[in-house]
Amino acid sequence: IDNTLPTVTLTDNQSDRKVKNGDVVGITATFSESMTSSPTLTIGSLGTYTMTSTNASSWTYSWTVSATTGVYSATVAGVDLAGNAYAGTSSLTYEVDNDAPSITNVTSSWGSALNITESAAGGTISLTTTGVEDGQVITATLTPGSSTYSATVTNNAAVITLSSPALTLSDGTYSMTFEVSDLAGNASGTQSMTFTVDRTAPSLTAVTIGSNYSDPSVAKVGDIITVDFTSSEPLQTPSLTILGQSATISGTTSQWSGSYTLTDTQIQGVATFSITIQDLVGNITSGIVSTTNSTTVTIDNTLPTVTLTDNQSDRKVKNGDVV
Repeated sequence: IDNTLPTVTLTDNQSDRKVKNGDVVGITATFSESMTSSPTLTIGSLGTYTMTSTNASSWTYSWTVSATTGVYSATVAGVDLAGNAYAGTSSLTYEVDNDAPSITNVTSSWGSALNITESAAGGTISLTTTGVEDGQVITATLTPGSSTYSATVTNNAAVITLSSPALTLSDGTYSMTFEVSDLAGNASGTQSMTFTVDRTAPSLTAVTIGSNYSDPSVAKVGDIITVDFTSSEPLQTPSLTILGQSATISGTTSQWSGSYTLTDTQIQGVATFSITIQDLVGNITSGIVSTTNSTTVTIDNTLPTVTLTDNQSDRKVKNGDVV
């Protein structure tokens, strides 16, 4: 006499039970005893299916997912050899997710251009996502080349951290693409960003100095000393000091001029200057203190003196004397 109802343990090949259309879910029902005929498996409202025997107490079914997004529970029914029907409530619950996640925003700490300082410091890329569960990993690929980086999503956000060596790149244009999948395996579309690498410091191709005096190589109080310079590339507004004082700058892109009116009567000697330039992406070159054509301005604020002499011993003369 067997009046004991069978029990069952349900297992599958899914770690998180988040699936999408096309996935093949292997469901196994292991009963506590041998069962007659074929137990059946019901998956939500999708239908009831006959299971296949691996032995008298173990039965399987391969479910190829084809369902709208939603939650579905799988339950079994069967009868043991004595005719006792399984009456338990064991089930497996699946979340069908057919909605692709997305990467909605990508922002780098260096913006559209990477300069020398930013390269040396390393940087970050901040990303926001939609429909991505915590713990999923965003992968990034840099081209040219094939370097890859990754970051873990938390609350639909992730940050990729790049070290200085990773950002020690040759000058040029680069693209980085980003991808992520949700727990169900739906892949996002590819998001990308493009940036320029400029790790070359700007330089000056011509530097001259002169004054507005008739001889531009000398100057005195009240004269204007001017430094003209040409850069190798377009610049932000440069900084120029003449004799340690801020000069008035004019110019644009790669042609610049700075002037200073001499006011200190105590200054003597060769006029000094110092130029600091910064290109459009922020690379800086400072301490430019010499001309390219050897021009100089010598400051002379010393009033001349004179000594008068003659050929007369007593300076008593008459008409016809030659003094």
